[in-house]
Amino acid sequence: MKIIKLIILFSIIPCVVYSQNNNLPSLLVEANAGYAFGVNLDSAMQIDAKLMYTFQRFGFAVEAGSIFTPDKTSFHVFLGPMVFLINTENWRVPLALGFDLYHGETLYYGVGGFASVHRRLFNHFYIGLNLGVTYAFNNVYDELTGYETKKEVVDDGTGNAIFVDRTIPVFKSKNHYGDYFYFRPSLVIGLQF
Repeated sequence: MKIIKLIILFSIIPCVVYSQNNNLPSLLVEANAGYAFGVNLDSAMQIDAKLMYTFQRFGFAVEAGSIFTPDKTSFHVFLGPMVFLINTENWRVPLALGFDLYHGETLYYGVGGFASVHRRLFNHFYIGLNLGVTYAFNNVYDELTGYETKKEVVDDGTGNAIFVDRTIPVFKSKNHYGDYFYFRPSLVIGLQF
């Protein structure tokens, strides 16, 4: 229910705050799918949904989705300001730069951006091509640093409490700074309001 309220709120805000006197849209909602090529990261299929709030030539973009490899799934989110290199009724070329994050078995964060080409087909419908780029400079992960033995009280099966030694692995969070890239070409289908 909270998600529905949030979607309604994000749909109403552009109509009130960013009302315009021209025919250009103030809210773009799109879905894109493609293939992500990784440098020091696994190449994978990617699916994203994007909200773009626009005001004349500028705006703000929020993108969230997933990266799918054969053995794992990662969550992706992007937040950043946007500028339109071209913004007419039929053609748009948005360019955005901002904060990018991937979280799966480990966490990668850094900077990213996208450039798209949109072509309006109908009044509220457009298609296009998108190229997203991510440069993650930090990988946060848990590393096994040793084992710890603890005494625990357990039931021996007859109702008697006994002490048992349990060996528990100890993990420590580590930061690994490096160069991790994703190039994400994709096809776009969108709605404009």
